[in-house]
Amino acid sequence: MEPNEAQAPIADWWFHTRARVGGVLGGERSGKSWMTQYLASACINPFEPGEYWIVGPDYAQARAEFQYLYDVWSRASLIQVASMPSSRTQPWSMTSLGGTIVSTRSSSDPTRLSSFKINGWMLVEAGQQPFETYTRGLARISETRGFMLLSGTLEKSHSWYEDLYRRWQAPNILGAKFFSLPTWSNTDSYPGGRNDPQILELESEYPPDLFQERFGAVPTKISGVVIPEFDYQTHIKHLDPEQDVPVELWIDPGKHVYCVSFVQVIGLFTHVLDVVYVRGQIIEQVAPTVMANSLFKFVDKERAGVIDIAGKQEHADKSQITRWRELTGCHLRCKYVHERTGWETVRSRLRSANIHHEPLIYFNDHLSNAMTPDRRHALGPLAEFSLWRYPEISERQNEPGRPIDANNHFIKTLAYGLVDHFGVYMEARRYRKARKDPYWIPLD
Repeated sequence: MEPNEAQAPIADWWFHTRARVGGVLGGERSGKSWMTQYLASACINPFEPGEYWIVGPDYAQARAEFQYLYDVWSRASLIQVASMPSSRTQPWSMTSLGGTIVSTRSSSDPTRLSSFKINGWMLVEAGQQPFETYTRGLARISETRGFMLLSGTLEKSHSWYEDLYRRWQAPNILGAKFFSLPTWSNTDSYPGGRNDPQILELESEYPPDLFQERFGAVPTKISGVVIPEFDYQTHIKHLDPEQDVPVELWIDPGKHVYCVSFVQVIGLFTHVLDVVYVRGQIIEQVAPTVMANSLFKFVDKERAGVIDIAGKQEHADKSQITRWRELTGCHLRCKYVHERTGWETVRSRLRSANIHHEPLIYFNDHLSNAMTPDRRHALGPLAEFSLWRYPEISERQNEPGRPIDANNHFIKTLAYGLVDHFGVYMEARRYRKARKDPYWIPLD
């Protein structure tokens, strides 16, 4: 059996790029289990010793992929021994004539997935499993240079799974990619594809966002975010530093998060090359990390960058500006940036509605969008674009008030630097006073 028209692009990418990590986000009954084992079987040589795991939330949910592979090997008389007990609480395993072992595992206790070298790791119904299972899988395949495949639906999924899907739509350090396989791609069950009568019937009964999520395998758009313009496919790409352009430090010395962005401004374009994003640290801890970064040698210390206006305050100690000069030799500048003018400036430069027809900010492909498991706090800078939100609107409100002052430290560094270089941008119809600002420049 070969991939159909909808599945073929996934197989082509996996085989031609020789990727080691990838994912298939599937709608209900989309054929994601078959697709996962099809991709994995190309990486498993039954004539060479190796160990491969199919990891599910429990043993039973890992059996579909195992069964597909078992049937292929069985027809080719490649199986030396197999154990497939009927109990749903016991693992299945098989060994090929060449000594290749394939077994099912449960992630109910992620700690039991450690201390093994694995040649391949299939994480099925991945969204229902802890983030720790995914990270342990990466660790297990690192020594063998093995592969990892993730598959599952969005229903009942943990937030990390959807976040990973969004992240892998853009270039990333793993070279990974996440594909969407909608229900109607299973043309055996739905021969009419997207216009199959059964699919159209489901679409008529489901709310549009729920239909797209459950059957279209497309995450719904995050609502209530302050910076809705950010998009992984549009704004993420691989960036190398330009040798003749100084690197600047854009800094927000937050109480909970200390953020330092390494940025190059090239004409109208801003390239965010790297970010130091740490929680619970002070400048004495952050400065050595910044100086150890390979980009620090490109910083012009006399005009090193910008910092929050609070950086000039001297309470019972020296100011942040003074401490940066003493610890690193960097001279920083600052100016007051109103919160709203700052984020509107960031939004304007993320848009493509300008004479270049492309965004004026790009972010490097290794930047993280990690967040805490409860999705309350950003652990990486890009996570802020999903987590910085307005409070929920009450029945008496017509529009949201001020955003919640959390998960916005990286975005603040962008605001300080962009206003410093290009001035503020405000929509003239909403903020007429902005016209009086000599830095006001309409970009779109």
